[in-house]
Amino acid sequence: METYRYIVRPAEETGALLIEFLDLPANKEFIKHIIHAFESVNVQVVNYGDLWMNDEIVLNASSDIGPFTIFRDAADYYFITANDNPGAIPKLDALLAAAAHFRKA
Repeated sequence: METYRYIVRPAEETGALLIEFLDLPANKEFIKHIIHAFESVNVQVVNYGDLWMNDEIVLNASSDIGPFTIFRDAADYYFITANDNPGAIPKLDALLAAAAHFRKA
C-alpha cells in the first residue's frame, strides 16, 4: 500500500497553516485517497481548475468543517490550504493522521 508523508506548517506569505505533502504521488489514486480520508466530514469538490499554462491544479472543496483547497503546483507538489477557515487545517491533519495512506513526517 502506498503511503504519503506530509507536514503541517505556516505558509510563507500569510503565516496561515497549511498541509504540505512531501512525497510526489506516483499514481492517480492520490486525490481519491485524500477524498476518502476526509469522507467523515462529508467533503465535496465544489470546483476544479486546471491552470494548464502553469501546470497547476486547484480543487476547491466544501465539508462539514468548512471550505478548503487542494492545490498542485507546477513542480507536482500538493498542498491543502484553508485561508478563510483556519480551524480546518488541524482537523484535516487529524483525519489524515488516522488514514491508512498518510503518515505525518
